[in-house]
Amino acid sequence: MKILRNILLSGLILTIAGCAASNKPKITSRKFVGAQVHSKGTAQYLLTSPPVYFELVGKGKPLLLLHGAHSRGIIYKNLAEKLEKTHRLIIPDFPGHGLSGGASFSEELAASQIIKILDSLKIKKMDVLGVSLGSVLAENLAAENPERFGKVILIPNLNPPSPLESLVSLIPFISSSSLENFIQRERDAHDAKKIKEAVDSSYRYTREPASQDVGRVMDSVKPKSTLKNIKQPVLLIVGKKDNRSTRNYASRLHKIMPDSKITFIEEAKSPHLIYEKSDQTARLIEDFLKNGS
Repeated sequence: MKILRNILLSGLILTIAGCAASNKPKITSRKFVGAQVHSKGTAQYLLTSPPVYFELVGKGKPLLLLHGAHSRGIIYKNLAEKLEKTHRLIIPDFPGHGLSGGASFSEELAASQIIKILDSLKIKKMDVLGVSLGSVLAENLAAENPERFGKVILIPNLNPPSPLESLVSLIPFISSSSLENFIQRERDAHDAKKIKEAVDSSYRYTREPASQDVGRVMDSVKPKSTLKNIKQPVLLIVGKKDNRSTRNYASRLHKIMPDSKITFIEEAKSPHLIYEKSDQTARLIEDFLKNGS
């Protein structure tokens, strides 16, 4: 009965949060959910419509961490442990993902929610890191809001579907099997038990149609002409085991953005750098944010 009561109470609070909307969104800690990314983190809800879950970890200069497609902020578990001593990490779940509200996703909605988080925290300017879909959002945020974002770190990833998956995706009632195959490959790519659990958990928390929405965004992603407007320093981190699409995309970004540099990490794929190469990735991030090199 106690478990059932807690579940019902959680649902009621989320429903109220989903209906709450004001010109000046408030932040509240929710007792029914603890920090997901870090044991010392603080779980927060921004009471917009839909409500946005995010976590605050560490102290120091603020750094926004944006997760990838079919995922949520918990993927930064390993990296947050390395960065918490020098940075105040803001780690949101996108709309339709994780513990945030809503069932759909769009770049515009995600960007507006991120700006609302910064406003609510009274952060005038901060650095930003994005992985996969998060890197696309980071690019756009930096290009459109140069006064709000300083240094930019991108870990891009383009994982084109196999020919069979492309055909399957054309059939609406079978397309979910294509996503299941993708999930299985992601699980198999990670050796650590805790990382596998985090990856599995991420997919369980991605709702429809958000899962299909982000799929369409990633299928059509390409460097935008507005990226030449990014005058901020940019670091591109790429795994040497990445597929050709990802390497070519990163190279094109490097050529477009005037103050960018690209770094390759041996024996790794880009989306896995924050799991399996978190020590090396954290050192690159720290050095870039501190020295710009």
